[in-house]
Amino acid sequence: MAKPKRKELVKFGVFGLLIVGLIIVGHAFHLEEKVSIESLRDFLARTGGWQYVLFAAIYGIAALLPFPTAVLSSAAGALWGAYLGTVMTVVSATLAACIPFLIARLMVRRTVRSVIENHSGASRCDRFAGQNGFVAVLVMRLAPIFPWDMVNYLSGMCSIRFRDYLLASLIGTIPASFTYNLIGASLGEGVDKKAVAAVVVLTMVMAGIVFIIKKRIARKDSHEL
Repeated sequence: MAKPKRKELVKFGVFGLLIVGLIIVGHAFHLEEKVSIESLRDFLARTGGWQYVLFAAIYGIAALLPFPTAVLSSAAGALWGAYLGTVMTVVSATLAACIPFLIARLMVRRTVRSVIENHSGASRCDRFAGQNGFVAVLVMRLAPIFPWDMVNYLSGMCSIRFRDYLLASLIGTIPASFTYNLIGASLGEGVDKKAVAAVVVLTMVMAGIVFIIKKRIARKDSHEL
């Protein structure tokens, strides 16, 4: 079994301290209690043309801290409406999700690979994730039982390809983003359940089309070898 190098272990330790530190900072400032849909909406509205850039920047910070991203998404709907707010949320959330993925990939991926390479069960899981990264990430994005932050870091630690992660995150973010934006846009009113259902169906269709295309490309490549 190849042992992780000292440099890799140091990176792994720094990574662990970074995660713990970010969690402590998030809870120390009680962000989940201090941030509301109205306060975020009003803050962004006062920034004029910079509101779009600031929204994306805040989402980037939210990807690293225990930050109430549902409130952030709803604030987008309250400020820009359900549809433009959804576009801003999906783009910002997808780009923000790349930050923890790349941190984990650059800091601990080699260490994880060294540790699991002689463990058949763990190695099989890692290979499966690499071969089915798009589906794996998409399922975790769509299923509410998987915390968003956990998926970001775990995806970077295993062999999931970045392009699969990025595409699955983009598609998998749409249903929840639209739902929260609709809530923000209709504060004090009922949510249009038909609109939510339509977006969920559209997302599943998009995911199915991408999955079929990827499978056909993979089959074509295997035949050419």
